[in-house]
Amino acid sequence: DPSLVPYLKQGMPNPAEYMTTMFIGMTTYTITSAAPYSYAAITFNGELKGYALCDENGEAVINIDPITVPGNAKLVISAQNYIPVMADIQVVPNDGAYIVFDDMTVATSGNNSLDYNSSSALTVDINNVGSETAQNLNVVLRSLNPYISVTDSTETVDAVAANQIYSLVNAFSVTAAENCPDTEQALMQLIITD
Repeated sequence: DPSLVPYLKQGMPNPAEYMTTMFIGMTTYTITSAAPYSYAAITFNGELKGYALCDENGEAVINIDPITVPGNAKLVISAQNYIPVMADIQVVPNDGAYIVFDDMTVATSGNNSLDYNSSSALTVDINNVGSETAQNLNVVLRSLNPYISVTDSTETVDAVAANQIYSLVNAFSVTAAENCPDTEQALMQLIITD
């Protein structure tokens, strides 16, 4: 494989320094103090967003195809005879509050699923990845699956601080139809407004 760079001695840690957070819409990302001539690349959701070759001082500016939603980008920095750096870079809004879905748990089963012809409460976790507190939120859960009905669909949240995960414990109720197929995947929609 011509893309492989063999080790010629025991690999050492790459001393690269980089930001662990980047803002939505950024067009450049800087790396410093890396091993000279390190290769660096950033991906988001499996798509290459930018890459660069560090100079003799281990510095590089990666030109980025801007990321438009919050999430985790992947940074890889590699150089011959150095252990590759593989890091998650959190992509966040640069101002204001920004609420995203984090996790969901079905209350009535040990396998986090809902059986046919049954009902359950749902706990939904939301995450404020923004830089300010989100206040007075209205949260609505909708089913996009004909076999699942949402019987308790609304909740209000007074405040979610920046970088905080907030759990809406047993806040919603859902019912699976009697004719719901086994292992059916139910697409749900969570609408959060202030």
